[in-house]
Amino acid sequence: MTLIRRKKSRLQRATETARNLQQRLPSPPDLPELSAPEIKRPELPSLPSAPALDVRKRVSRDTGGDTPLLSLAGGLLLGLFVGIIVAVILISRSEDEESSSARHTGITLLPHQGSDAASEEPSTAVTG
Repeated sequence: MTLIRRKKSRLQRATETARNLQQRLPSPPDLPELSAPEIKRPELPSLPSAPALDVRKRVSRDTGGDTPLLSLAGGLLLGLFVGIIVAVILISRSEDEESSSARHTGITLLPHQGSDAASEEPSTAVTG
């Protein structure tokens, strides 16, 4: 059983048809064998050969002698050291510096109206 049947070329089909017709004739005539005509292809032009280049292949090599684990550990230690220095500088600032660097917004803060202290002294208002 054939699963895939190959398609016959025109020449093969014409040859097969001629043989079938030849067998059906009462007296077989002398028929010449059918063949495809010869076709000459023009020769392709020759291409010039590629010049020989003496170029060395560049290879990057790590000559540092450390391993990736050492590089990672060094980076983490350096980041930790810089982080500690920045944290110490930011913590050491006093609150007076923060209040002097605050921007004045012009908002007046009033005391809470539900408290007894606010009802006794209505003239006290805090400005920021």
